[in-house]
Amino acid sequence: MMKKKKYNIANSIGISLAFMITVFTVSRISNELSYDKFHTQYKSIYRIICDKNEDKDGEFSCRISTKYNQPLYDKFTDIQSITKIIPAQHLILISGDEKFYPTKVFKTSHSFFKMFDFPIIYGSKQNLFDNAREAAISRSAAKKYFGTENVTGKTLQIKTQWQQEPITYQIMAILEDFPTNSHFKAEILLSYPEEEIKTEDNFAYTYLLLKKNCKIDHFSSALNHYWEEKTRANETKPNFLLQPLQDIHLKSNLWDELEQNGSINTLFVLLCGAIVVFLTALINSSNLNYIRFTIDHKEYTIRKINGASFFNIAKIVIKKSLYQTSTAIIIGTIIICYISYSTPYSFLFSSPIKWITISALGFYLLYAAISFLPLLSEKVKKNFYGEPTYGTQKFIYPTIFQIALSSSAIIFSIIIFQQIKLIGNLHPGKEKESIIIIPNVPYKAIGRYETFKSNLLQHSVIRNVSGSLLEPGAILAFNCPYSLDGAPCDPTKKINLLSIDKDFFLLFDIQPIAGTLDMGTTSCYEWENIAIKANNVQTKNIEYVKILEKYNQEHGRHIEKYVINKEALKLFNIQQAIDAIGKQLKPEFIAPYLLPKGEIIGVIDDLHYQNIFSKEQPIVLTAKKIMNSTFIIKIDPHRKKEALQVIKKEWSKINTEYPIDYQFLPDLYYKMYRNEYQEKNAIMIFSCISILISSIGMYTLSSYSTLRKTKEVGIRKVNGADSYQIIVLLLKEYTKWIFIALIIAIPISYLWAIQWLQNFAYKTTLNGWIFALAGVITLAIALLTVSWQSWRAATKNPVEALRYE
Repeated sequence: MMKKKKYNIANSIGISLAFMITVFTVSRISNELSYDKFHTQYKSIYRIICDKNEDKDGEFSCRISTKYNQPLYDKFTDIQSITKIIPAQHLILISGDEKFYPTKVFKTSHSFFKMFDFPIIYGSKQNLFDNAREAAISRSAAKKYFGTENVTGKTLQIKTQWQQEPITYQIMAILEDFPTNSHFKAEILLSYPEEEIKTEDNFAYTYLLLKKNCKIDHFSSALNHYWEEKTRANETKPNFLLQPLQDIHLKSNLWDELEQNGSINTLFVLLCGAIVVFLTALINSSNLNYIRFTIDHKEYTIRKINGASFFNIAKIVIKKSLYQTSTAIIIGTIIICYISYSTPYSFLFSSPIKWITISALGFYLLYAAISFLPLLSEKVKKNFYGEPTYGTQKFIYPTIFQIALSSSAIIFSIIIFQQIKLIGNLHPGKEKESIIIIPNVPYKAIGRYETFKSNLLQHSVIRNVSGSLLEPGAILAFNCPYSLDGAPCDPTKKINLLSIDKDFFLLFDIQPIAGTLDMGTTSCYEWENIAIKANNVQTKNIEYVKILEKYNQEHGRHIEKYVINKEALKLFNIQQAIDAIGKQLKPEFIAPYLLPKGEIIGVIDDLHYQNIFSKEQPIVLTAKKIMNSTFIIKIDPHRKKEALQVIKKEWSKINTEYPIDYQFLPDLYYKMYRNEYQEKNAIMIFSCISILISSIGMYTLSSYSTLRKTKEVGIRKVNGADSYQIIVLLLKEYTKWIFIALIIAIPISYLWAIQWLQNFAYKTTLNGWIFALAGVITLAIALLTVSWQSWRAATKNPVEALRYE
């Protein structure tokens, strides 16, 4: 009975784990594939994307300019409706005495509510957003800003960071919170009347509702042909593509997405990991069923003698299997329900009851079929009295395949871990957990940066303070042509601009590969403010040019200093970094007075300030306080709570009109590489589960194997074999299996990893030690698993072994 109990427990654990992983995987994949399909017209809705947009030449953008989408309204008969969505950024919402930075705020027109099916719980869609200064807010936003749900008729006070007085919007409708399976989620929608949104210069996310009989390829060709004819000889022809609404979440990852999308690669990794676990458990169950049938064979023989038919015995076997499967499913269901309804990890399971029911039905059918396999053996069918001779040879191929699956999972886990580690190492900065980012700093607060910095540095808990044009990981916003050492400017060659504070390099522990990073005295905010106004081409502000010249005479003109990266050396066609030092660089920026000709003082290695999905670009770094809308603070990592209190206190002292918004650098990177972190976590969890199931299977298999070799071991010991020789003999068979499994697993894992790494511009090296380490881990786990049974058999009294029946 104890033997049976041991095998039954082992089988139940494997089935239970496989069941949980199956429910998780199918629910997650189903949820990801359901994005935006709740809209009744989703099959006819498309988003236009375009390249040659702004300064992002050669890169597709999700937004298109008014000049491109204006003809859509009257030139193309296949269009049934057009909706434009414009993000409203850098806003301050005033509610009583409180101020907020609202997120997910968009401007749109009344066509939004006709195209999309976001439910309204208070108010009406009819005539909604026909007028200016109307608003619709989500249920959660209403509770957040007003403390109650039904706030229709109330007003929102919203202003940009540059406005003195807020604009009043009347709340006309309350929306249900946007579904989690929507590719964008709004908290606040602001009206933008149709006539204004058609004509005003803006860049908008443009969605088309096409007629059902529209041929997409023909329409796309017609759209591109129209603009090909309208584009002048000296202009770059735009290239438009249409994205089906339901494809945006998984198949679009452009630089200006409304939100970070999912990834089809993540689902593929998730599915592969689940298949590994599922097959490992299935093989385990199959092996254990054969072992259990062998143990129960005498019982079935007696039943046969007493008149039981083959089908009577089959019913008993299947009944036992269903009982065991039921136990495993119940255990798995209890754990899933606990996670779904009693923990913060409820997001792991979408519609759990639905998928538990479907998965349970599949498991019952599958495992009932597996339990029936031993009965289909020809020997058993013809002669139930002949004992089945299932030695370990019966389990060689399934077990090798099982070990190969687990080994593949281990290898891929190590590779994903190394890639995530590479991502962290490539981005600048040591002790990233001690770096705090304050993004989207209001314009007035930028002017108070020096005071804020000075006040912070008086506290010992603050180690350094700097600033940047963009937060780490953001796409570089500005590029422009340049002239080097007075050579003519080539408009086809552009360099990216990144404004920083002079302490940027010190904060991120960046060292030069040539020259120096000491920028010395840089332009002050007052000078930069005058220089910005002097660049106002529309008003031809000669007055500010004169003021700038006078300021330079009175205060002395600073020497502009530039630092470049290695990619810029290639752009400049300079072979050695030292040769760039001292050269005169003039960025042909849209604000030429702000970035005058200056000297290259230093060269750094590639910065990797952007995400690493794309290659490093040529960058010139310059210190311009007025452009630094991101504040960066390095704190004592052991005093985080105290440091945050200091930062909030000093901010509120000088920026009373603005709330503070901050995040730690690792959190920022986690959001940026969310899909990759999820892949890493999933595959590591699946690997551990697969190894656990394999270990349980090998333990029970070794127990069965040593049981069958009890007499053989006893005879060998009587003939002089010691315990060490017996253990080696018993382990030799499993070691051979493991090496064969590794030979299968390594090339498969290598090819899989090569494919996965194609998503990154910078890839970890697939060194031999990765595969060697995986082999050692697999071998160690397997041998430790079977060693206990081997040791017990080797140390058993040979007299007892020879008595064994």
